[in-house]
Amino acid sequence: MEVRVTMRSGAVHVGQIFSIVEELQLVVLDKRVSFKTEYTILNTAEIAETEVLRTDLAVPLPDLPPYEPRGEVQLLQEEINKTYRCILEGAVLHIPDLHLTISPPYVSVTDIAGAGSREAVSRLGKVVSARQLTETRQRLRL
Repeated sequence: MEVRVTMRSGAVHVGQIFSIVEELQLVVLDKRVSFKTEYTILNTAEIAETEVLRTDLAVPLPDLPPYEPRGEVQLLQEEINKTYRCILEGAVLHIPDLHLTISPPYVSVTDIAGAGSREAVSRLGKVVSARQLTETRQRLRL
């Protein structure tokens, strides 16, 4: 929707509504200028008048599902999926191509079991150990 917004100060802004942040009482307008997009952030408490200029713009995207942070096991699964197909079933990670599973707490080679080769266990152990080392380093920085 394209609007013309007149502020209490007399300033006039024209653009498409990009976002409305009710909690902060803000409206964000975007205005395309040649190859750039300029964004204008307006305080809704300072708006004197709003006029709708056009409503025939593209239909907005449907609401996206809420963001849910991924757990440690999901992050480990994503890391393994870069190389091998990895399936999460309950709390156990299955790597069918290697005939191996990884069980909680997912921190060392001892958590890896199955009929896979020693070489495969060693490779997965490096991924599990490296993941644990990275998480520890990130926690120490905080």
